[in-house]
Amino acid sequence: MVERLKKLVKSLTAQCLELLEKVKSLSARVRNQQEEISNLTDKLMEQQIILEDLREEVRDFKRIRKYVGDDKINLILKNAKELERIERDGNFQPQFSAKYDYKNR
Repeated sequence: MVERLKKLVKSLTAQCLELLEKVKSLSARVRNQQEEISNLTDKLMEQQIILEDLREEVRDFKRIRKYVGDDKINLILKNAKELERIERDGNFQPQFSAKYDYKNR
C-alpha cells in the first residue's frame, strides 16, 4: 500500500511539474501576444492619423476643384504627371492634347 502511494505521489509530482512548465510556456506566449497587440494598436493609431490627414487633403482638393473648375484641375494634374514622368525617365516627350484657353488666362 505504501509503495502504491509513493508511485502515486511521484506520478502526481511529475504531472505537477509538467503543468508548471506548460503554465510558464503559455505565460510567455501571452506576454508576446500582448506585446504584439500593443505594437499593432500603435500602428493602427498612426494609420488613423494618416487617414484623417488624407481626408482633410481630399476635402481641400474638392474645395479647390469646385473653385477652379474640373477642366483646369484636370489639365494641371495632367501636366504635373507629365513633368513627373519626365523627371523620372529623364527624357522630354511633350504631348499636346489640351488646347490653351486664351480667354480664361
